[in-house]
Amino acid sequence: MIILGIESTGLVCGSAIVGSGIIIAVDEIKEANVHDLYLTESVRNVLREAGISFDEIDVVAVSSGPGSFTGTRIGVSFAKGLTLTHRPRLLGISTMESLVYAYSSSLAHPDKFPLTAACILESHGGRCFLQRFNITSDTLWEALSEIDIVTVNDILAKVDANDILVSPTLSQPTMPSEIKHIELSASHVAMCASVMIDSKRHHYVDPLTFEPTYRQDFVGKRLP
Repeated sequence: MIILGIESTGLVCGSAIVGSGIIIAVDEIKEANVHDLYLTESVRNVLREAGISFDEIDVVAVSSGPGSFTGTRIGVSFAKGLTLTHRPRLLGISTMESLVYAYSSSLAHPDKFPLTAACILESHGGRCFLQRFNITSDTLWEALSEIDIVTVNDILAKVDANDILVSPTLSQPTMPSEIKHIELSASHVAMCASVMIDSKRHHYVDPLTFEPTYRQDFVGKRLP
């Protein structure tokens, strides 16, 4: 199975190709306000690098939020446009699940499991998205909570003392606990989708009706 992964929920914007559980090609940049311009070019780049045509893609997996309101909307809309004919299939991957996959797969020793992790994404206004997971192997995890919106100061009140904190951006001075920094990546989205499909934990979605997980209202920038 060949999967095209798309990430646009944060600063990282790009795509990746995964085939048979192996990363074949990745193309992404880390820059604000380029998502609407770059995604088409990125997909062309990974298809060229992988040496395949779009007709060979079986699944488009898109990071479906939470995250940047505009970036998430752009990525999901782009993925829906690619799958309107229902070929390839569309799969929404929670940004939190792509993070927990990336962290769990980075642990080389089975004796690290089981463990609990709190995935944290910084938002605007000093707020964060937070979700806790129980991880039993490098490919198996389950959510212990819904996605919550908290302030940075309230994070420790929402997590367990033994939780590993996983975040792309939280800085160590912000938190007394150790933070595992995991960048958002289209490769994480595609690999997470591959794992979930293999273990039959996936649910394909209808591109005509699918909506991302915003979890907050849009906040525009004030013009000078």
